[in-house]
Amino acid sequence: MRLSRYACLHSSRYTHLGASRYTHLRGYACLRSSRYACFGSSRYTHLRSSRYACFGSSRYTDLGSSRYACFGNSSRYAHLHKYACFGSSGYACLRSLRYACFGSSRYTHLRSLRYAFFGSSRYAHLRSSRYACLR
Repeated sequence: MRLSRYACLHSSRYTHLGASRYTHLRGYACLRSSRYACFGSSRYTHLRSSRYACFGSSRYTDLGSSRYACFGNSSRYAHLHKYACFGSSGYACLRSLRYACFGSSRYTHLRSLRYAFFGSSRYAHLRSSRYACLR
């Protein structure tokens, strides 16, 4: 999975992860106070304290305490609090109106107006006018 070079928290507010225009903290880019995105070797996305997504070997997403979803196969996930595995189906229903699709459509719908697109556009729309581009 390629990491895009940009992270936009608000409209017209960008963090460049590839060139000189970024805030680099141990491979992390600060999108907002207590919100981080690491697109380096660790492959973590820290959106808030205790809320992060791992795109590396561990292949899990922690959106909150005791809330996990595995990006691996069905045998490698923790199903806690209405969270499911991003496995063969390619979908994970996190809550009502919260979906994650890593299949052909390649987007994550966390809520209405909250989704992440991991396709050609390479943007993650977490809230209205809040973007994070994942490569």
